[in-house]
Amino acid sequence: CVEYVDDLKRPPVDLRLQEASRVQRVLVDACREAASHLRARHPSFYKGVAEETQGWLAEEVDAARAEDLGRTDTFRFEEDTILKAALAALGERRWQVVLEWAEARVDGDSFWLRSDPARLSAWQLVGDGARLGLAIDGAGPALAARNGLDHAVERYREAGAVVDQAHRHLEQRRLALLYPQLPDFETLRERLDALRARWRTWADAWGREFNAICRAEGFLPSAALQQRTLFEEVVRPLTQEPGTTALFLIDALRFEMGEELYRQLVGTPATTVHLAARLAELPTVTEVGMNVLAPVAERGRLRPVLAGEAVRGFALGEFTVSDPESRKRAIHGRIGGATCPWLTLDEVLGRAAASLKPAGARARLVGVHSREI
Repeated sequence: CVEYVDDLKRPPVDLRLQEASRVQRVLVDACREAASHLRARHPSFYKGVAEETQGWLAEEVDAARAEDLGRTDTFRFEEDTILKAALAALGERRWQVVLEWAEARVDGDSFWLRSDPARLSAWQLVGDGARLGLAIDGAGPALAARNGLDHAVERYREAGAVVDQAHRHLEQRRLALLYPQLPDFETLRERLDALRARWRTWADAWGREFNAICRAEGFLPSAALQQRTLFEEVVRPLTQEPGTTALFLIDALRFEMGEELYRQLVGTPATTVHLAARLAELPTVTEVGMNVLAPVAERGRLRPVLAGEAVRGFALGEFTVSDPESRKRAIHGRIGGATCPWLTLDEVLGRAAASLKPAGARARLVGVHSREI
């Protein structure tokens, strides 16, 4: 009770607790230390005592408001109250306060979440929902790229990718964790459905503006943003330097996913990491995007090979680049020498483990993706 009153942002309603607000600081600290010790070392005992005590604090339970409660959830009713308030705040689009509540519990040391995985799942979903709401507000409802395709790409890099990343995280978490056993399941699902619809509205609006820019200026951006120039401008120069260049061709790796990978690699010792954006060739299907990653452009132009109305690949000299083997052939033909072994990821990892280089050895990894922004 002393811990609860010390954490409370208003005087206690229950008259029996008012004496606890007049306890000397040294005793308050001792009580808090004892409660923390019991939660950590004797959780079953603490849970029983806390729930029994909560039973005779009916006035405090009835008067509880999330804004009055502190960071330590001494009693279960505190965590219940704050979760309900967070769900209400999600509906009111008060993203920042929801995120603060969620992070304090998910990243903190909430006793009631440790003993209840379903409640932890609910808070993780609530936190991801608040992050998506904040990202959409930060990006704004309009692409507002008044200076053409280059500005549109920069706008997406700075603000749009954050929204898509937050949306992906929420949808992945929802698929894994949203099930009827969660507390306040129906309300939580309703809030997540509303956020999904809000993202859809945002994405459609940005997409329509991007299409309008393409119709006005043409669908091919400046050379520095073209997918077809990537090999000549980025990959081939690296192969002319000493050391090994490993080129990873990854289908459907969106820019926001590349940005997430970038953040994981950027602190690696003795490593320089760069991240840049390119617009995929149209239509953005695997048969186009993956094959254009090979050097198939001739004087800046592509020669598609069609099967009916579908693109099967691209003509390069006397053969068609349409699959991993033909991409390897095209790359080998452009670079020359005893180069360009085509390996599966397992083979790459196997070779790396078998031939670890001494400290100071140099290698470059170039990651590319084949999806539109």
